[in-house]
This record gives sequence, structure tokens and C-alpha cells, in this order.
Amino acid sequence: MLKTHGLYSYVLNNNLRSVGLLAGFLLVVQLMFAAIWAFGGIIFSNPGSLSGYLAQVWSTTTHYAPSVLAASIVWAFLAFFYYKHIVRGMTDLHEVTRSQEPRLYAIVENLSIATGLTTPRIEVSETQVLNAFALGLTPATSTIGVTRGLMSALNDQELEAVIAHELTHIRTLDVRLMTFATIFCGIIFSIGWFLTYRFREMSRQAKSAPLMIIP
Repeated sequence: MLKTHGLYSYVLNNNLRSVGLLAGFLLVVQLMFAAIWAFGGIIFSNPGSLSGYLAQVWSTTTHYAPSVLAASIVWAFLAFFYYKHIVRGMTDLHEVTRSQEPRLYAIVENLSIATGLTTPRIEVSETQVLNAFALGLTPATSTIGVTRGLMSALNDQELEAVIAHELTHIRTLDVRLMTFATIFCGIIFSIGWFLTYRFREMSRQAKSAPLMIIP
């Protein structure tokens, strides 16, 4: 990554890291499926000579690579589309208006104007846990989430400091980078968990020695 000298180079680095995460995610999924075919052949068939078997694994990997790539992109796209719904379901966030939360709305709006950002969507979770966070892939589509407990515990200056911190994450694209990392790790973990389960079931059905492989 480039050396950080200020805000713009910091944002550029986050953009490069996001692209790197996307490329790494697609590569890791391809390698996982190559490992699946390799280990599956060793467990459930007679691989023969090593060189011939590796050539067969390479041929199978390259043959299915476009399909695996397409499936990975579709899955990632769906994860990006639904991740806010998932977070809202986990945290009980709900959108609030200016009339419902005038204090919070004024703080977020004033700080957004001061930093040159579009005012993000404002949501509140009715929990007494002290927490605030930001969601969104772009500043224009971002959301600020605040818990009821945090708003009750902090005065205006303290709440402004917390909101300013979250808006900084939005402005510097930290939120997008964290979203990419969380989504990609979640997808890879899901694939690994599912395939581990399938290998175990297939080993049972084949009456082979108990073996569990985690790609």
C-alpha cells in the first residue's frame, strides 16, 4: 500500500485494500474448490501417479473456474445487498425521523454538513448497551446506528464526539473496508463449514475411516 500522508492518501489506501480483498476473496474460493477436488479424489478414488493426478486436478479446476468465479461474484453481490438487513435484524435497528429524535438528528446533520458528507440514514436500537456504529459501502448510502443506552448516558458534547468518530469512518471508507472483510470472511467460513460437513457425510456413506477435512 501507499504511504499515508493525509486524508486523501488514506482513502486511496482503503480503496486499494478493498480491491485487494475482493481479488483475494475470488482467488481463495478458487483455491478452496481446487483443494476439495484434490482431497475428494484422494479419499474416494485411487489417484494413481502423483503427476497424473495433479494434472487431472488442474484440468478440473480450470474447467470449472468460470462457474466458481460467477457463483462467487453472485454470492458476494447478494451479501452486499442483504448485509444491512442482517445487521438490523441482529441489533433491532429502526430508522428514526427528525421529529422522533430531534437531538440525535441535529447532531448527525450538523456534523455531516461540517465534514461535507451527505447526511447518513439515522437508526436507533432500543437497547441499553452503550454502542454506536456505521454501515454502508459508500458515504451516500451510509447509516449511523446509535443505541438508546448511549444517547441516555452521554451529554450533547460527548454524543457529538462519538458521532464524529463514526462519520470519520464513513468519510475515510473504513466502513466499506470492514464490510468487505466481514462479508468475505463470512462467505469463506460458510463454504468451509458446509464442505467439512459434506466430507464427513460422504466418508460415512463410503464406510471409510472417519476423516474430517477443513479446506
